[in-house]
Amino acid sequence: MSERAEAADAWRARIWSPYGEVAGAGVLISQQHVLTCAHVVNPDDEQDSKIVPAPPGQIEIDFPGLRHPVKHRAHVLEGGWFPKRGQDADIAILRLDEPVAIPNAVLRPSAGRVGHQLSVFGYTVNNERGVRTWLRQGEAPAPETDWVQLRADSPTDKRVERGFSGAGVVDAEDGAILGIIVTFDEDERAHVSWMLPTETITRYWPLMMNRIEIAERRFVIEPLDLTAVASCAPWPDSHEVSAVTASGRLIRRWWDCGGTWSHWYDAAPPARPADLSAFSRAAGEMDCVTADEYGRVWHSSRRAGRWGNWEPIRPPDTAQDRLRIASPVIARVTTVSSGPSHAELFAVTSAGELIHRWHWAENAEVKLEWSTWHLFKTQTRVSDVGAASMRPGHVLCVIADEHGRCWRAEHNGGRWSSWEEPMRIPEGTKSPAIKRVAAASLAPGHHEVFAVTSAGELIHRWQREGSDWSAWHTFETPEPVADVAASTQPDGTYECLIASTTGRLWYARFDNATYWSAWATLGTLPLPER
Repeated sequence: MSERAEAADAWRARIWSPYGEVAGAGVLISQQHVLTCAHVVNPDDEQDSKIVPAPPGQIEIDFPGLRHPVKHRAHVLEGGWFPKRGQDADIAILRLDEPVAIPNAVLRPSAGRVGHQLSVFGYTVNNERGVRTWLRQGEAPAPETDWVQLRADSPTDKRVERGFSGAGVVDAEDGAILGIIVTFDEDERAHVSWMLPTETITRYWPLMMNRIEIAERRFVIEPLDLTAVASCAPWPDSHEVSAVTASGRLIRRWWDCGGTWSHWYDAAPPARPADLSAFSRAAGEMDCVTADEYGRVWHSSRRAGRWGNWEPIRPPDTAQDRLRIASPVIARVTTVSSGPSHAELFAVTSAGELIHRWHWAENAEVKLEWSTWHLFKTQTRVSDVGAASMRPGHVLCVIADEHGRCWRAEHNGGRWSSWEEPMRIPEGTKSPAIKRVAAASLAPGHHEVFAVTSAGELIHRWQREGSDWSAWHTFETPEPVADVAASTQPDGTYECLIASTTGRLWYARFDNATYWSAWATLGTLPLPER
């Protein structure tokens, strides 16, 4: 007999142990994925003294909210295992061998719901068919834990116990899932349990963000059409360009004063990049930052002539960083340095928020440590960001917003200016909407902003110290543009690098006089052999 998805809570999953006993609960978050606790599928994970691996075998799951539930086979998704660490994590994402025709749960953030009445449905030793109880949400998690405390709605309500782990916590007001039960107080006189909220789960598994509904319509930043590009010049006589190919490879090549380009070589990041940026703090040094397809940020440094390993940059954390953001998933990145003792990373979240963090040290010899993440308040949602510096202590930040406008703010060693009103782009352009931005500065006293319209046109504007910003000017290109990068050469020239919508790279130089060179091509982006 086939399953029939008639119940409103058909998403409720029941997870079985290898011995045929109920191990706990779960939440169907897509037609092929179930969210639960790591200790439900591997009981050894309940021990704080060790980190346990994901179970390699099959896991049986059924959906008892259906009229005729049948068991399905699943396994732990690769990249979906986050075992318990003290009072953190305890997450497992399970992938069903075959998709199910069952409506998945509606997930929403738990923030702003303190005191709401909640319900959970668990499967205990004495009641494998399930039992419901009622709870109230407590305050947001303390900085030292991922978990939110819950309390019984009344002393007579059934207490949460073994068999509730992994159960979806449902807000009685709108039926949304706010998180999953992760543990409980074993004192029978206590009616206290803890929830792992949905927004915390996204820090571990950013793809979860795709399944969470934000109260307002979520602002989604579309992936790049073809490529992303970056340019950096850490040497007086050469520079390096980086590009993400349409297939997701990060490749690099460098140019030297002899006017020759090296072969492409593969930067081999840990995950497929969605965006990238490069900067130099000092001669001979170079850094590259990427945002990957899962919304994570990675960093690699070139020192003493060679690139180091890719290292993760800690994602934004609403508790640790005291941030009020809708998404911890990073979609866009840019970087800038105003000197050897400073580096700054700007990032755009998948909800269109602008956040940043920085290195700063009075002594350039001191190892620089990243600050916490900070929200950079904007008047509208952001789709892209660029940055440049023309002297120590100075940073120019430019953004493209959800309406296709370009804004700018500057930091001059004291505090950030307010965002300057956007300027109308040139008449005659095919599209009035800006989708990509980049910036570069000639030291000192001259900086320039480049922008790509949604029609693939390249426009730019500039300012020389003591003068107002110019109007936008059209920058003729050989082909429609998908992405743009800009860098300053040590000899005082700009370079503008573009990726066309056909996958070709082009570059032009400005010699600090009055004219741009003709566009030269680096060819179609290849796929170098690994």
